[in-house]
Amino acid sequence: MLRTPLCDLLGITAPVICAPFGPWEEVDLAAAVCEAGALGSVGTAVRPAGQLREQWERLRGLTDRPFAINHTARPLEPRVRAWVPASSPRPRWRSPANGSSASSTPTRSTP
Repeated sequence: MLRTPLCDLLGITAPVICAPFGPWEEVDLAAAVCEAGALGSVGTAVRPAGQLREQWERLRGLTDRPFAINHTARPLEPRVRAWVPASSPRPRWRSPANGSSASSTPTRSTP
């Protein structure tokens, strides 16, 4: 299997990212992609906060592998913006400028 730096960065075994197919429910597809070793994704398009929370919790219940939330720049409920950072794991990122690793700590905003 092809292994790339992207695999290490995202914690996946296959250098494949499956983009979400919104506005349709794609939790099962994203979970299957994650379980296959790639990065599955779900979108946030035109969904209220409650539906997003249910979707993400369902996805987490189907896989313990990394997944992506593809947030589009749309006017969503303030509760979504407050909930996403609080529920997200600490992302690991590598700066292309210096090659160093760092951990970012999300902050929770109040609505």
